[in-house]
Amino acid sequence: MTLSRMCTSLISAYTASIRGSVLLVEKALLALVFMAYLQAFNDGNKRTGRVLANALLHARSSLPLSLRTVGEDDYRHAIVAF
Repeated sequence: MTLSRMCTSLISAYTASIRGSVLLVEKALLALVFMAYLQAFNDGNKRTGRVLANALLHARSSLPLSLRTVGEDDYRHAIVAF
């Protein structure tokens, strides 16, 4: 399998998982975590994930996610555990 096909397959699985979620908050959290996990860019993957998650919430007039109260180490452990 070529790298291009592998990337396409991962992205398809990622978007299908988000579309399959029922709860809006679940969709936002999946978008946040998967974007950080996929490492699609050289830099800014977590920031992009937060923007994507908040865009999904904003589109449905929901309040944005705020991770400021979560310690950096706790956040990293949660991402790695996922």
